Amino acid sequence: MLASSAWTFADGMDLTVATLERHVFWAKMSYLGAGTVAVFLLLFALEYTGQGDRFGPRGVAALLSVPLLTFVVTFFNEYHRLTWTGFTESPTDPRVLTYEHGPFFWLLLLYSFMLLFATTIILVGFARRAPRVYRHQSLTIIAAMAVPWSAMIVYIGAPGRFPGFNPSIALVCSGIVFVFGLLRHRLLDLVPIARETLVETMSDGLLAVDTLRRVVDLNPAGMRLLGLSVEDQAGRQLGEVLRHWPELARRIGDATGQRDEFVLESGTAHIGFEVLPLKDGAGIHRGDLVVIRDITAQIEAEKALTRANEELRVRVADIESLHAELSEQAIRDPLTGLLNRRYLPEMLSSELGRASREGYPVSFIMLDIDGFKRINDIHGHATGDLILRVLGSQLLSQIRAGDIACRYGGDEFLLVLTNTPLDAAIRRAERWRTTFEQSGELFMGLDDGVSMSVGVATYPTHGESVEQVFAAADAAMYAAKAAGRNRVTISPA
Repeated sequence: MLASSAWTFADGMDLTVATLERHVFWAKMSYLGAGTVAVFLLLFALEYTGQGDRFGPRGVAALLSVPLLTFVVTFFNEYHRLTWTGFTESPTDPRVLTYEHGPFFWLLLLYSFMLLFATTIILVGFARRAPRVYRHQSLTIIAAMAVPWSAMIVYIGAPGRFPGFNPSIALVCSGIVFVFGLLRHRLLDLVPIARETLVETMSDGLLAVDTLRRVVDLNPAGMRLLGLSVEDQAGRQLGEVLRHWPELARRIGDATGQRDEFVLESGTAHIGFEVLPLKDGAGIHRGDLVVIRDITAQIEAEKALTRANEELRVRVADIESLHAELSEQAIRDPLTGLLNRRYLPEMLSSELGRASREGYPVSFIMLDIDGFKRINDIHGHATGDLILRVLGSQLLSQIRAGDIACRYGGDEFLLVLTNTPLDAAIRRAERWRTTFEQSGELFMGLDDGVSMSVGVATYPTHGESVEQVFAAADAAMYAAKAAGRNRVTISPA
C-alpha cells in the first residue's frame, strides 16, 4: 500500500505541473512505487497463504533488484534514454505529457506482469482448496490487483488515446475493493494458517507415498518417529527410506488403495501406523498417506488397566469365595457340617411347594440321641461333641444330593428326603439307626454304647404343610423314646 501511495502521489504531482522538467522529475519518482508494487504484492500473497518463508532476505533483495535498477536507470534517463526515448506534449493541455518508452520500461513491465501472474497462480490455487471465507478473501485480492493492471494494459495498448490517463488512478478502485474485503470478508482479520505450516509443526508424523512407492513428503515429526536423519526424502524409494522398517514398508505396499492400522515396536517404544488411500476427484488411487503416532503411553496405560482389571478380578473372586464361605458358615453347623435350622423354613416351604405341583411324597425323619445329657454329664462335652461329629459324618455320607440333613438343635437332627415314600424312608431311617448303634465302639468308656430314637412322617400322608409334617415326625420320635428308645417309629396317619 505504501508503494501504491508513492506511485499515485507521484502521478498526481505529474498532473499538476506544466514544465517538461517537472513532468520528467515526477515521472521518475513514480517508478519507485510502480516498480515495487508487483514485488510487494507477491510477497503479501505468499505471506497470506502461509508460504512467507519461501523467500529469505536475499530472495526479497533479488526480487527488488530489477525495479530498483530500473529506478536508478530512469533517474539518469537523460544520459542514455533507456527508459524513455522521447516525450510529446499535448497541444491542448501543457500538463499532459505522452512518453515514448525505451527498453528498460518494457523490461520492468514484463517483470511486473510475470510477478502478477505468479501472484495470481498462488491466490487461485489457494482459493481452490481453501474454505469458503478464505476463498472469498483470495478472490477479493485478485479483483483488487486486476483493476490497475487492466488499466496498465489499456495505457500501453492505446497510448495517447486517453490524455492524462494513468494506471495509478485505478488504484483508487483497488482501494474500494480492498475496503469491501476488509468489511465483508474479514480480510487481514481472519487470516488463514497454511496447511503446510500445520503439517510441519504437528506432533503426528505424516508420510505421503505415490503409486510408484516413492516418498512424496515426510514431515519433521515423521522423521523423528522413524529415526531418520536425512531431511530430504522426497523422490526416494519407500524401501530405501524405510530400510530399517521393512515390516512398515511391506504393510504400506500391501495396503495399496485400502485402509490399514497396525502397531510396530521400536525398542521400548510402540509406534502406531494408519495407512489411508489418497484418491483424486475421479476416485482414482494416487498414493497413500501414512499417519504415524507414538502410542507408547497409550499401550502402557492399556497394560496398566489390564493389570488393574486382573487384580480386580482376583479380588472379586476372593470376595465371592469369602462371601460363599461366610454364607456356608451361616447356614451350616460348624460341629457336624450339617445345615442349621435357620436354613430350614425357606427350603422346606419351597420343597413342599414343588412336591405339591409335581405330585411326589416328601418324608421327614427326626433323630434324637438317646441319653445324650447323661453322656455329657458323665463323660464330658468332648465325648458328646465327638458323638455329634460322627453322627453328622454318617448322615452326610448316606444322603442323596437332593436331600436335606440338618442339626435341628442340641442332639436332635432332621432329615428331609425328597421324592421318598414312607416305606423307603423307614428303611433308610433303620439303616442310619443301625449304623450309628454299631459305631459305639469308637467311643472309649461308653459301656452302654450309643443309640438313637427315630420318628418318621411323610407329606402328604401325615400333613399338608411343613408344620404339620414336622410335628408328626417329632411326635413319632418322642413315641419311639417312650416305647423304649433305639427304634424307628412311624407317625400314625
